[in-house]
Amino acid sequence: PPVPPPRDGGGGGWSWGYNKHGELGQGHLTPAIGGISMGCRTPGIMPALRGAGARRFCAGWYHAAFFTAEEGPFMFGYNKYGQCGQDRHLASRIPTPALVPDFGSPPVKWVACGAFTTYFATEGDQVWACGSNTHGQLGVKNGPHRTADPVLVNALKGKRVQRIDCGFDHCFATCKG
Repeated sequence: PPVPPPRDGGGGGWSWGYNKHGELGQGHLTPAIGGISMGCRTPGIMPALRGAGARRFCAGWYHAAFFTAEEGPFMFGYNKYGQCGQDRHLASRIPTPALVPDFGSPPVKWVACGAFTTYFATEGDQVWACGSNTHGQLGVKNGPHRTADPVLVNALKGKRVQRIDCGFDHCFATCKG
């Protein structure tokens, strides 16, 4: 489903830069001239977020994520490995933020993107991951090669994860206590 309709008085989202795969979430792809993407050279509003109150953005290589106080995660951009959590759009571009289906609760408190992966930490002390797993970067032993359906990272259950940070094909979790 798309981002919820705008509400009056809320925050929004702005993005700029390269947009060949929809990674700016502005609802379109930026055209290329002579094989070179012109990009978005100045910050542009993300129409779907007008008033949505995004709490945190995170950018991967060609994809991005955010969540609001009420719901999320929302994903957009390149989804070749399922890193946008959208099975129906596997190997395609998603230019408009879309809610990751069947994520449910508890609410997301942190999101992080690697090159071709995305990680979600929830208020319920769970970490979920989706995307490429060619180097074990999803943290799931004997996990799939790639997945658009977020998988639970059981090794971090009960560790009180506060923050997740990623590199190209690796990930770190900061735990409390």
